[in-house]
Amino acid sequence: MFYSASKAPPAVFHAIHNLLVTLTLLPVEVLQESKWNDPLQCFLAVYALREEKAFLEPQQVTKLLAKCKYILRSIVFWQSVMNMENFGDDFQK
Repeated sequence: MFYSASKAPPAVFHAIHNLLVTLTLLPVEVLQESKWNDPLQCFLAVYALREEKAFLEPQQVTKLLAKCKYILRSIVFWQSVMNMENFGDDFQK
């Protein structure tokens, strides 16, 4: 069954959010070990690779990078909303 955003059960939102956090918000130590430990960087590299064994031009990747930027911002924002109770429901703390 397909859910609209307004009718999706909270468990679905939490599951998707947890998956995205696991894939994108990695500890710095993990990223310093190898650049291939970052799933997002690997996805971008594979996406930009062409059959001619060359990468896309920067202007051809800009749209995807902008989308990734806003998705990452949304993930971080939602994570902060989920953790608000730890700070007395106050974003300013």
